Amino acid sequence: MLLVMVVVTTAAASILPQLSSSGVGDLLSVAGGAVGAVLEAVSQPTCSLILLTDGTTSPSTILKEESVVQGTPWGVGVFEVTLEGQERNVTQALLSHLFHQARQVRMGSRCVLVVVVSHDPVFLDTFAEWSLKGRLLVWATKLLVVTSLPLPQLHSLLSSHWTFSMMNTIFLNLEDTPPNLRVRMYTHLPYSPEGAQVVRVASWLPERGLVPKPDSSLFSCKFSKFYGAQVNVTAIPFAPFWDEVKGPDNTTQYSGTDYMLLATIADALNFTIYNVPGPTTWEEVTDLVEERVSFIAPVYHILLPERLERYDHLWVYEYGSLDFSMAQPGIKPQWQSLYYPFIDLVWAAVLLALLLTPVVLLLVIGCFRFISNVYYFNI
Repeated sequence: MLLVMVVVTTAAASILPQLSSSGVGDLLSVAGGAVGAVLEAVSQPTCSLILLTDGTTSPSTILKEESVVQGTPWGVGVFEVTLEGQERNVTQALLSHLFHQARQVRMGSRCVLVVVVSHDPVFLDTFAEWSLKGRLLVWATKLLVVTSLPLPQLHSLLSSHWTFSMMNTIFLNLEDTPPNLRVRMYTHLPYSPEGAQVVRVASWLPERGLVPKPDSSLFSCKFSKFYGAQVNVTAIPFAPFWDEVKGPDNTTQYSGTDYMLLATIADALNFTIYNVPGPTTWEEVTDLVEERVSFIAPVYHILLPERLERYDHLWVYEYGSLDFSMAQPGIKPQWQSLYYPFIDLVWAAVLLALLLTPVVLLLVIGCFRFISNVYYFNI
């Protein structure tokens, strides 16, 4: 059953101007066929859709686009954002609430596709910023941005925001209008033999449908290989998981179980490890990850709900160790304080020694007397 949820948020400032009359009309109605083709290619039977627009796409248009809503049989959540003439702090609060609600949809779904419809670069900037603050996306979330921008501006957007450059994102760009309708799809590859670059992965024409580029996929894995690139990590000495030792020529070398795990991954994915200097506490380590200065904090980290609100975990693993344990001894009476520290065998040995001591002394005295008598007799 299809579930449609419409959330309308009115918020602040001039950061979201209305669509100009010179621009393309309703993006979703013009490019709906291309959007539907992408969703059909990547959607799964358990996928939900989060559709976020800048107020220029009416709900009636969304409902009319059967190719869009039918591509996600698990349900569609529609979030419409219009920001007009409010104070900045009101904007912040309402955007925070909106992305919190959208994140609840994502967390309650097995599979999520997020579609953002706007050709206003300021709105897309705002979405990129708040999708990180609101933790709307994880790598498994596929993000499709439907827009109509000049290629230099589109390349700049894709390259300058973590949401677009590093997450599982493609831009569906309307590059011509009917009757010469042409839609092309782009993604940003942070690691490739040529370095970071924006590439075209597919195109869509009404008469041909979706045409992927050879040797490309719509949502390609950006981190299957790093081509020798440097990856920033943060860690502080915490033996036996991560430790620092001085190597030849006063260089710093690393050891420990967590470092060896990371080194194995680096060898398999072909990247070099660079431990960002500076942090002295675990809070500083994770702050650098949140700020995207560091990509990974490769340390043994217990998974807690509070931490899930701040960052993601690649793997969760626990150490199983062998320990000796015993029942806590009870308090003995004071008069037994001399006795109970030693076991019965010790006390038996002490008693035996006490019994044998007189015998030994008598033997020594007898031997001494015998020797004395023999001496006097000889004289």
